[in-house]
Amino acid sequence: MFEELSDPHTILSAVRQLTGLPAREAESFGLEPIATMLTHRMSWLADDEFRIVLDEMDFGHTVGEVELQRHIELTGTTASIEEQKGRIMQEMDRNIALFMERYSWAFSPGDPKGKLSAYFEWKSEPR
Repeated sequence: MFEELSDPHTILSAVRQLTGLPAREAESFGLEPIATMLTHRMSWLADDEFRIVLDEMDFGHTVGEVELQRHIELTGTTASIEEQKGRIMQEMDRNIALFMERYSWAFSPGDPKGKLSAYFEWKSEPR
Protein backbone atom coordinates (compact mmCIF):
# COMPACT_ATOMS: atom_id res chain seq x y z
CA MET A 1 0.00 0.00 0.00
CA PHE A 2 1.30 3.44 -0.94
CA GLU A 3 0.23 6.57 0.84
CA GLU A 4 1.66 9.94 -0.17
CA LEU A 5 2.18 12.33 2.72
CA SER A 6 2.43 16.11 2.42
CA ASP A 7 1.62 17.45 5.89
CA PRO A 8 4.87 18.01 7.85
CA HIS A 9 3.37 16.71 11.11
CA THR A 10 2.21 13.50 9.43
CA ILE A 11 5.62 13.08 7.77
CA LEU A 12 7.37 13.62 11.09
CA SER A 13 5.16 11.03 12.77
CA ALA A 14 5.84 8.49 10.00
CA VAL A 15 9.61 9.09 10.07
CA ARG A 16 9.71 8.78 13.85
CA GLN A 17 7.66 5.57 13.73
CA LEU A 18 9.92 4.02 11.07
CA THR A 19 13.31 5.22 12.29
CA GLY A 20 12.94 6.18 15.92
CA LEU A 21 14.73 9.46 15.14
CA PRO A 22 13.67 12.35 17.40
CA ALA A 23 14.30 14.97 14.70
CA ARG A 24 12.21 17.94 13.65
CA GLU A 25 11.02 19.28 10.30
CA ALA A 26 13.63 22.08 10.50
CA GLU A 27 16.31 19.34 10.67
CA SER A 28 15.01 17.56 7.54
CA PHE A 29 13.30 15.06 9.83
CA GLY A 30 16.74 13.71 10.75
CA LEU A 31 17.25 12.30 7.26
CA GLU A 32 20.19 12.75 4.89
CA PRO A 33 19.92 12.79 1.08
CA ILE A 34 20.98 9.61 -0.70
CA ALA A 35 20.60 10.93 -4.25
CA THR A 36 20.44 14.28 -6.00
CA MET A 37 18.77 14.62 -9.37
CA LEU A 38 16.90 17.17 -11.41
CA THR A 39 13.47 16.04 -12.59
CA HIS A 40 11.34 17.61 -15.29
CA ARG A 41 7.71 16.58 -14.81
CA MET A 42 4.95 16.70 -17.39
CA SER A 43 1.41 16.01 -16.23
CA TRP A 44 -1.97 15.43 -17.84
CA LEU A 45 -5.45 14.75 -16.52
CA ALA A 46 -7.34 11.94 -18.28
CA ASP A 47 -10.98 10.95 -17.92
CA ASP A 48 -11.40 13.74 -15.33
CA GLU A 49 -9.71 11.74 -12.54
CA PHE A 50 -6.50 10.00 -13.61
CA ARG A 51 -3.34 12.06 -13.38
CA ILE A 52 -0.68 10.84 -15.81
CA VAL A 53 2.80 12.05 -14.96
CA LEU A 54 5.99 11.61 -16.93
CA ASP A 55 9.26 12.37 -15.15
CA GLU A 56 12.50 12.89 -17.08
CA MET A 57 15.65 12.97 -14.96
CA ASP A 58 18.83 14.87 -15.74
CA PHE A 59 20.77 11.61 -16.14
CA GLY A 60 18.59 10.40 -19.02
CA HIS A 61 16.02 8.15 -17.33
CA THR A 62 12.31 8.63 -17.98
CA VAL A 63 9.51 7.04 -15.98
CA GLY A 64 5.79 7.62 -15.88
CA GLU A 65 2.89 6.72 -13.68
CA VAL A 66 -0.84 6.94 -13.47
CA GLU A 67 -2.07 8.46 -10.22
CA LEU A 68 -5.54 8.37 -8.76
CA GLN A 69 -5.93 10.49 -5.67
CA ARG A 70 -8.81 10.62 -3.25
CA HIS A 71 -9.36 12.71 -0.15
CA ILE A 72 -11.24 10.55 2.31
CA GLU A 73 -12.48 11.02 5.84
CA LEU A 74 -12.28 7.84 7.90
CA THR A 75 -13.68 7.18 11.35
CA GLY A 76 -13.44 4.29 13.74
CA THR A 77 -10.72 2.38 15.54
CA THR A 78 -7.16 2.29 14.24
CA ALA A 79 -7.67 -1.26 12.93
CA SER A 80 -10.97 -0.27 11.30
CA ILE A 81 -9.39 2.77 9.64
CA GLU A 82 -6.51 0.68 8.27
CA GLU A 83 -9.02 -1.85 6.91
CA GLN A 84 -11.04 0.93 5.27
CA LYS A 85 -7.87 2.41 3.74
CA GLY A 86 -6.87 -1.01 2.44
CA ARG A 87 -10.23 -1.54 0.72
CA ILE A 88 -10.19 1.92 -0.83
CA MET A 89 -6.60 1.47 -2.06
CA GLN A 90 -7.50 -1.89 -3.64
CA GLU A 91 -10.43 -0.30 -5.44
CA MET A 92 -8.24 2.56 -6.67
CA ASP A 93 -5.59 0.08 -7.87
CA ARG A 94 -8.27 -1.84 -9.80
CA ASN A 95 -9.50 1.40 -11.38
CA ILE A 96 -5.95 2.30 -12.45
CA ALA A 97 -5.42 -1.18 -13.93
CA LEU A 98 -8.67 -0.91 -15.91
CA PHE A 99 -7.69 2.57 -17.13
CA MET A 100 -4.29 1.30 -18.29
CA GLU A 101 -5.92 -1.66 -20.07
CA ARG A 102 -8.38 0.65 -21.83
CA TYR A 103 -5.51 2.87 -23.03
CA SER A 104 -2.84 0.17 -23.36
CA TRP A 105 -1.56 1.76 -26.58
CA ALA A 106 -0.23 4.68 -24.49
CA PHE A 107 1.83 2.63 -22.03
CA SER A 108 5.07 0.70 -22.53
CA PRO A 109 4.88 -2.98 -21.61
CA GLY A 110 7.08 -4.43 -18.87
CA ASP A 111 8.06 -3.40 -15.40
CA PRO A 112 9.08 0.23 -14.91
CA LYS A 113 12.37 1.12 -13.29
CA GLY A 114 12.02 3.67 -10.51
CA LYS A 115 14.05 6.85 -10.30
CA LEU A 116 16.33 5.75 -7.48
CA SER A 117 17.04 2.32 -9.00
CA ALA A 118 17.92 3.96 -12.31
CA TYR A 119 20.01 6.62 -10.53
CA PHE A 120 22.10 4.07 -8.61
CA GLU A 121 22.63 2.01 -11.78
CA TRP A 122 23.73 5.15 -13.62
CA LYS A 123 26.10 6.15 -10.78
CA SER A 124 27.69 2.68 -10.77
CA GLU A 125 28.38 2.70 -14.53
CA PRO A 126 32.03 3.23 -15.47
CA ARG A 127 32.63 6.62 -17.05
